[in-house]
Amino acid sequence: MQTPPFSSSHRSKWGTREGKISLISALIALIVIFNLFYLGAKPVAVGLFPEPWDKLAHFLVFSLLTALFWIATDGRFGVFIVLAVSLIGAADEIHQIFLPGRSAGLDDLAADIIAALTMFWLLHWLRKLTAKTRSPDPQSEAIVENINR
Repeated sequence: MQTPPFSSSHRSKWGTREGKISLISALIALIVIFNLFYLGAKPVAVGLFPEPWDKLAHFLVFSLLTALFWIATDGRFGVFIVLAVSLIGAADEIHQIFLPGRSAGLDDLAADIIAALTMFWLLHWLRKLTAKTRSPDPQSEAIVENINR
């Protein structure tokens, strides 16, 4: 018999440490996105980062978003994370078309997409690296079992 989804014996992921970290990461990502659009529409945003430093700012913000979404989803939806972050970058550039003193640019969008791809690759590589160091190969496990006998 299946346990009903809202019964007391059903353990929710949100009650665990990992679940709380995922939720906090998602909330921080939403705050970053909100501020990207809200603060980006303020007059203070005009010329805030001169060339070429604006590309570095794009790279850092969109790398942060990719990392936050990765943490929030435990990296399970890597391709969708990159796609979502890239679409947020495109929406930001479209948004800037309508703002006085701001301009949209394909170079900014490229920085956003490169940031998402770079952070995805880095996190994916780190996950593979740590997985190799955490789990020994089966031959090593057999040797350890024989020693413990």
